[in-house]
Amino acid sequence: MKEAIIKELRKTSVWMGFFAGFFVLMYTGVVLLTSSQYIYFKGYLPETGKTVLRVIFYGLTAFSVYIFIWLRKKRYSKETLNAFSGSLDDLMRHLILTVAFSLSMAEAPLISGFFLFFLGAMYLDFFILTAVAVAFIIKSIPGRKFLSERLGDYGKKG
Repeated sequence: MKEAIIKELRKTSVWMGFFAGFFVLMYTGVVLLTSSQYIYFKGYLPETGKTVLRVIFYGLTAFSVYIFIWLRKKRYSKETLNAFSGSLDDLMRHLILTVAFSLSMAEAPLISGFFLFFLGAMYLDFFILTAVAVAFIIKSIPGRKFLSERLGDYGKKG
């Protein structure tokens, strides 16, 4: 039974990750299209200090990374998963929501980079934060081994 849970969760997680990756491509396409069509684009707040914008948006990114790590640690803890040992439906709902929350938090660096691009025309910062987002999208999809270790003896007790 545990293998069926892992298989279904992996399939669902990969599809959710695929769509999150699609959003990365969409944002990147908008940035590349804007940069190629408006070669003199300076951002919508060019007079604002770029250092201030970087501090704000990199700070938000750091906070979202912290929340991402905390969320995964808390929701995938053995204690939390053992609380769902009586109900397969509740366990699956919890696991799928964990992936959805993780993917949502993984998109935060991408959105921060997008704001940096539009407010200050900071292309490099956009691509750096996009790489962070892609890394966290990949990390959001739990692997078979990780799930197998986390679920432990689920299904053997009852």
